Amino acid sequence: MPRAPSRLQVAVLLVCLAGSCLAEPNGFDPGKEGRRCLLRSAICPGWGQLVAGSTCKGLLFLSVTAGLAAAHARASDLSRSQRRELNRWTALFWLYNVGDAYVDGYLRSFDEEMRDIEAIGEDLLEAGTSSAWRFRIFCLAW
Repeated sequence: MPRAPSRLQVAVLLVCLAGSCLAEPNGFDPGKEGRRCLLRSAICPGWGQLVAGSTCKGLLFLSVTAGLAAAHARASDLSRSQRRELNRWTALFWLYNVGDAYVDGYLRSFDEEMRDIEAIGEDLLEAGTSSAWRFRIFCLAW
C-alpha cells in the first residue's frame, strides 16, 4: 500500500508552488494567467481549466469533484482507514488539479504565440518562398 505524503512534503510542495507564482525581476510576468487559473481551481476544481480553454479537462475535474463530494457525504459508513484513504486521494486530486490549472493558464499565452507563428508561415507559403527560408524564418520567430 502506498504511503501518503508527510506534512513536510506537502508543505515543501506548497512552498514550491508559491515560489513559482512570483514575477520575474525584469517586470515580465508570464505566469499571471497561470496564477489566476491556479486560484480559481483552488476554489472550485475545474474552474481554472475552463478559464484556460481546456473545456473537456475542466468538466472532467468538476465531475470528479462531484463524485468525491458524494463519497465524503457517505463517509460515515466507512471505516477509519477507508476515510483516511479517501482523504488522501482527495488531497492528491486537489493538488494535481491546482498544478494542472497553473500549467494550462501559463501555457495559454504560448499557444496564442504559436498560432501567430503558424499564420506567418502560412502567409510565407502563399507568397511562394522556399522551404529553406520558411524554416529559417520560423526558427528566428520562435
